Amino acid sequence: KIRNREVCHEIKGHGKPCDKFTSKYVVDIKTQTIVTEHRFYEDSNGKIQIPILYRPDVQYGSGLKTFVTTLAGFGLVSSNRIVTFIRSLTNNLIHLSDGSVYHFLSEFKAKSAAIIEQIKMKLLNAPVMHVDETGARCDGKNMFFRNYSNEKYVLYTFNRTRGKKAIEADGILPNYIGTIVHDHNTVNYNYGFANAECNVHIIRYLRANSENTHNMWSDDMIRLLLSIKRSKQLAMSFGMTGFEEEDWEKYKNRYMQIIADGLLSLKNTKSRIYHVDEKRLLKRLKKYMNNHLLFARDFGVPFDNNLSERDIRMVKTKMKVSGCFRSLEGGKSFATLMSIVKTAIKQNLSPFSVINDLFAGVSAIA
Repeated sequence: KIRNREVCHEIKGHGKPCDKFTSKYVVDIKTQTIVTEHRFYEDSNGKIQIPILYRPDVQYGSGLKTFVTTLAGFGLVSSNRIVTFIRSLTNNLIHLSDGSVYHFLSEFKAKSAAIIEQIKMKLLNAPVMHVDETGARCDGKNMFFRNYSNEKYVLYTFNRTRGKKAIEADGILPNYIGTIVHDHNTVNYNYGFANAECNVHIIRYLRANSENTHNMWSDDMIRLLLSIKRSKQLAMSFGMTGFEEEDWEKYKNRYMQIIADGLLSLKNTKSRIYHVDEKRLLKRLKKYMNNHLLFARDFGVPFDNNLSERDIRMVKTKMKVSGCFRSLEGGKSFATLMSIVKTAIKQNLSPFSVINDLFAGVSAIA
């Protein structure tokens, strides 16, 4: 029987032991409820000194807290289901309450304060930041999660409101001097050195316009954007960091020509509703041309905001699986937990191990 930090290796023999054998393996896990009794004896003065940590007669250990917190964050399991699962897992030996789960998450939030600040600083010092937001029900009201992401880090926040007030409260974009990538949330144009529009987002509108109006300019714009994307990928494969100025001017001129074609095509759109939508789309494309083409001007800027959309998807899944939050603080605790879990995943770390380390006061997140 060989033990290390992660694996217990047991050997079971079949038949008479000898030097010649063939091994087959069964991989399994076991759960066991452990109660550790701490006995504090009298000192030389006849007094029993009990540290603050052990003042309650009974408390829960870090292993259980880690398991519960991982279920809530990585598993997106609701508190009442966690309570039921722990009771079943321990054969009715451990009876948690929803309040216990809430306190575990609150304790984790407090212990994660330093690493959350570290994540924030890493995001602020990166040249590109992706942002997105989504609504959530909390205490019978609509509130909002917002995420700030790059390839290695993600930070979630939870606020009563959306827009500039929430952004200022988060204190991230007001201090950011890089490029912000987003889905045409125009409030973001108040921040950062530059703003890049998500082209996957605009392509959805272009496809809808083609289907509704049968005007060809929107298909031409889709082909242009995707063609520039392919050209960029090819150029980067050869080690280039940007297009030649002549190529850039060619792409920009073609972009403007397609918009001019679209304005001429407006007269062919019979539906008043589709006409208004098409005109609005053309106006948006013209006004934000440099933002849609920033990925071509600066090779460090991505074509789309899919990274942020993937990161915010876990919050949406949480709402579908577990429903609403009971309090603002509960939502904030979940935002902190998700920041740690998702950042751990991005860095190829085990969320369970990272959560366990943070309960112990250490962090493996770089």
